[in-house]
Amino acid sequence: MQAFLEKIDDYLQAFVARREQALTLEVTHEEELSVSSDAAVAYVQISSQTYTIYLVYDDLCSSLPKRVTILQNSQLAPPPLASGQQVAFVYSSSSKEATTATPSKSAKRTRIVAHEHLFLEHPLATAYSYFLDELK
Repeated sequence: MQAFLEKIDDYLQAFVARREQALTLEVTHEEELSVSSDAAVAYVQISSQTYTIYLVYDDLCSSLPKRVTILQNSQLAPPPLASGQQVAFVYSSSSKEATTATPSKSAKRTRIVAHEHLFLEHPLATAYSYFLDELK
C-alpha cells in the first residue's frame, strides 16, 4: 500500500510542478506568449509572434519534458505524435476555451534544434529565459 501511495505522490508532484511552471511562464510573459496544455499538462504549446514551442511529457512522473520541438512562427502545425495521434488542447488559462490542434502532413517546418536541449534540461521558466538569451 505504501508503494502505491508513493507512486501516486510522484504523479501528483510532477503534475503540480508542470502546471505551475506553465502558469508562471504565462503570467510573467502574458503580453508576448500564449500557453496552452492538455488537462494532464502532458503536452504544452507555447506560442509567440516568432516561434512556437511544443513540449511533450512522456513520463508523467517527471517535471521535465522528454520531447521538445521549436518551430518558426510560420510553421504552426504541431509535430506528429506516435502513430499519427492528434492532440486536443482542452485548456488555455488565458482564453478559458478548448481548442484542437491537428498535425499537418503538408506544412513545411523549420525546426530550431539548437535550443531544444534547454527545455529538456531546465524548468520551463528558466529554459525560456535561457532560450531568449540565446536568441539575442
